[in-house]
Amino acid sequence: MILSVFAGSIAFSGSVAAAPASIDTDNSSITPATVDEGSTNTYSFTLNASELNTSQGSDQIFSVNLPDNFTIYSSSVTAGGVTVNEGGVGVSSTSVDSANSVINVTLNDNAGSDPDTVNISFSADITAPEVSGDTTVNARFGVDYNATGDFSETNDAGYENFQQIAITDSGVGPQSGSPELVSAIHYDNDPSS
Repeated sequence: MILSVFAGSIAFSGSVAAAPASIDTDNSSITPATVDEGSTNTYSFTLNASELNTSQGSDQIFSVNLPDNFTIYSSSVTAGGVTVNEGGVGVSSTSVDSANSVINVTLNDNAGSDPDTVNISFSADITAPEVSGDTTVNARFGVDYNATGDFSETNDAGYENFQQIAITDSGVGPQSGSPELVSAIHYDNDPSS
């Protein structure tokens, strides 16, 4: 007689890998979206991202990258001026990289959830560049999931276009596309006058 007993079990352990952060371009915006060249305006920003883990005790960075030649006044962007509209985060700090036209808002986990949706708003004083003809440019938004300093890790959301900004040419000045007077010389060929 042959007796065979087969018993087996399969056990799974561990956690499912986190989904990467997702930028919600439909619920992220900048106003005003149309400005005059060379004008200084107070811009209002709303940034929205989902699939964030706000329960892990680390930071996230919400970053806005404006096109070249926008002047951002860093004193106008403060942690106290950032409002958390949704999500389990607090505001840790803000920074402005004027050379690259970047605004960073660092958010710290505040007993949130995984996944979580985070929506913040803030304002900044910014001067639009001079343009040669009416111009439309794109602002970009990125999320650094673990605040490591880059936007290329597995769960990061690299920069994506999320808002067009129209810059209106004023029609004056060297950037307006109109001819510019370089020099004027007046000749008087009549010595009797």
